[in-house]
Amino acid sequence: MSEGIQKYWGFISYSHRDRQWGEWLHKAIESYRVPTRLAGTTGRLGVVPKQLFPIFRDRTELSAGGGLDAALQQALASARCFILICSPAAAASRWVNEEILHFKRLGGEARILCLIVDGEPNASANGHPERECFPPALRYKLGADGELSDVPAEPLAADLREQADGREHAKLKIIAGLLGVGFDDLKRRDLQTRNRRLVILASISSAVAAVTLALAVKAVVAQRAAERSRQQGEDLIGFMLGDLRDKLEPLGKLDILDAVGDKAMAYFSALADRNLTDVALVARAKALRQIGDIRIQQGRAAEARTPLASALALNQQLSNRHPNDPELIFETGQSEFSAGYAAWRTSEFDLALTHFQGYLEASQRLVAIDSSNPKWQLEVVYSLNNLGALASAQNQDNAALGYFQQSAQLLRAITPQTDETRASLISNLAWQGITLLYLDQVAASLSVLREQAEISRKAAAERPDDAGEKLKLAYALSALASTEIEAGDPIPMLAVASEGLRVLDPLIANDKTNVEYPLLATRFEYVRALALAAQQHWDEARKTNSGNESALVALHQRNPLDTDSSKTLLRSQLLAFDIAMAQNQPDAAARAVQLGLEAGGCIGDSVPPADAVVLCAYGQLKRLELAVNAGASSDADNARNAIATLLEKLGADNPQIRLRDIRARVQFLNGETDAGLATLSDILLSGYRPLSLTQLLRRHCSGDIEPPNPEHCSAAILDR
Repeated sequence: MSEGIQKYWGFISYSHRDRQWGEWLHKAIESYRVPTRLAGTTGRLGVVPKQLFPIFRDRTELSAGGGLDAALQQALASARCFILICSPAAAASRWVNEEILHFKRLGGEARILCLIVDGEPNASANGHPERECFPPALRYKLGADGELSDVPAEPLAADLREQADGREHAKLKIIAGLLGVGFDDLKRRDLQTRNRRLVILASISSAVAAVTLALAVKAVVAQRAAERSRQQGEDLIGFMLGDLRDKLEPLGKLDILDAVGDKAMAYFSALADRNLTDVALVARAKALRQIGDIRIQQGRAAEARTPLASALALNQQLSNRHPNDPELIFETGQSEFSAGYAAWRTSEFDLALTHFQGYLEASQRLVAIDSSNPKWQLEVVYSLNNLGALASAQNQDNAALGYFQQSAQLLRAITPQTDETRASLISNLAWQGITLLYLDQVAASLSVLREQAEISRKAAAERPDDAGEKLKLAYALSALASTEIEAGDPIPMLAVASEGLRVLDPLIANDKTNVEYPLLATRFEYVRALALAAQQHWDEARKTNSGNESALVALHQRNPLDTDSSKTLLRSQLLAFDIAMAQNQPDAAARAVQLGLEAGGCIGDSVPPADAVVLCAYGQLKRLELAVNAGASSDADNARNAIATLLEKLGADNPQIRLRDIRARVQFLNGETDAGLATLSDILLSGYRPLSLTQLLRRHCSGDIEPPNPEHCSAAILDR
């Protein structure tokens, strides 16, 4: 490194997660006044200046496909020392590592100063890589070829945590390194300077009148108390939104995050808004949103509404105050999404739609401000995907497919393609696949969903310790399993279910409070039971399904407002019906239907949620079959009326394949055999072959149940 081109006394490098520490250190160094008796003397690095100004702080956010740009390289070449904020986030940052390497290659290996804010040095070597705070380029010396060798380096570091150096001593250690003087010497001179200043201040203060002095003391005490309160609040917010969440969320530790959230709620409720700056209000909104998001993940969507509504109100207030600030618009969009998702999970679809449309509007405002920003483009993609998913939940499949196709078109146009675009593509393909299935395109659906499952497998394999990636893979496999069910082939059904359970097992063992994991597991257990039934292994299918029902009942009792458990429980009881009928147990079949309809909210005065209406119609079909078999005309009429009411909710002309299937089965059971079989034959030929349909036809085409119609049944349909 040439001594003649130094522009900066130091270059501060840090992970964006440690930005608050980078900002603090930058300000602390540039505002520090070197003790008069040291300034002008000669230190290890040359003449000691009066002030360490300027310091370069890296504020850039590099893209996944790029490298250190020319401006950063120039800044590194112009810096006397390299200052690293050390934490597990920094240790995992590719860009921090690249900056260290570049500075070392410029000959600056001996001028690297480290400030530890979290984690432990060389924890990787002691079997705790998650606590490592030194990046690889810091831990090893540079070889003669300019590459890292296997020779360990021994970097010296200041540690600002209270159990170590403390903030003030750590700051002085970094400044001593920049000045090229000993820490003890700087500390002594700094103390002398402080003492001289205190003597001067004391002399001035002694001349002030007693009343003025009393007022001044009172003001100082109040100011310090307010400062301590503000600092505590900032520390809490930074802790929640920074290191703690970044470390625990990938591990699935929602219970710890939730405990912190409860304490934060108590703190915020006691804090007056007038004492908060805009920056603090943004942080408060983030904390409230985190609390809501965690409660949703724990299956407490109803309890999430209050903190999420508060977060959204704060974001809207700030966004209205600064209408052209993209970061504030972005935060508003995030809160709109979270509030919408909580409403969705409690079946308030109109409210969810309002919030999701608010999310889309915020995203479009961001693109209008900067149309070339990939981050803003992705926000539009996400908002369209959410609107499509909501439409799908309400059986508006053509509208849903339109949203997904529009989203995919925007997604493929984004450059560069990153991990985020890949994750969005996985989500988009999953929803497209399910929607294609509902629109009678089974082969296309399977192709799309197998592609997205493969992409998810690769993503999870690249991050084997990331619980979030494993959860995404589980959802991808769940979507694929749904279509494999409708295609009716038990071999791929069983393979997908087994893979899904293998993915979920370690997640469930690691975090008992996260209800998403066991709920997903019950879906895969249901698929396993269904695959066994499709192979006519009835006893094993019944045993698997019965065990799964017990788990579903427990989950449903834990959170009755979450419709996912009730829908899966209804599916499980409908499978129990088919198993009982195959084993000639009509009483057991009748009990299963009744329990399923009750669990799904399909009978009595309750109104089933929109995304459970189709399942309720299938349950009423089972009732209709039992009534037809028993010759119970009154019960049959009640079932027909219930089915008609449910189908009316979905639209008489709705082309969804499941609704065509239901209408054709009603015709078949009503004795309109030819008309019903004609439609069912077309449906089966399209590749849609769910177990419940094939079993119905086998039962009624065998001759055991009137009216048999052998010339249209059995081989003519089932063996195609």
